[in-house]
Parts: sequence; C-alpha cells; structure tokens
Amino acid sequence: MREPKILIVGRVPAVIHILVDEAARSGRQVWGCAASDGPVDVVREREIDVVIMGAGLPDETRHALAADVAALPRPVDVRMIVRTADGGPAKLLAFLHEHAVAWKVAQVLGPRPTR
Repeated sequence: MREPKILIVGRVPAVIHILVDEAARSGRQVWGCAASDGPVDVVREREIDVVIMGAGLPDETRHALAADVAALPRPVDVRMIVRTADGGPAKLLAFLHEHAVAWKVAQVLGPRPTR
C-alpha cells in the first residue's frame, strides 16, 4: 500500500523544514509550507491526501484553510493538532504518523462513520 502524501502547514518555515525531514526519515511522503505560502496550491499540485496543521497557527487561519481545502474537488483529510500546555513541534510528528496510519486503514476499510 502506498504512503499518503502529507502536507504540514505551520507558522515557522525553519521548524516546518525540520519536521518534514524527520517525517521523511520514517518513509513518509511529506511536504511542508507556511500558511502564508499557498498551502491550497500545494494540495492541488501535489495531490495531497492529508493536511496536518500545527498548533502555532491562529484558529482563524486553521479554519479558513480547512474550508478552502474542503472546497477542492478531491477529498483531502484535514487534521489540526490540538493546542496543549506541553505541546511543541515534536508532538506534531506523532500526530502525523497517527493520521498517516488512519488514512491507510481508511483506504482498506472505508471512512469511519460519523456519529
């Protein structure tokens, strides 16, 4: 089974670059961009399967980006990491891996029903 194409969207390009490199070391297909650098274009051009948004982005930005991605003709799984007191960029990697596995399972079993 193929790996999902994942886009990390964050606030600080240098941190995004580190996260992309670390995720790629695990065999993930990952790209990254700042929220201000046209992430919807990246989703469209790279045929991204999963968008992971960092906790450092303002809620307004996160929700606007989610709406823009939802308006695309191809379905894309959009995930926003929850802000926590002990959060940080390293937590995003575990979040990314969790949702990569969930995406792969959904390809086999179909999407989880909503409640």
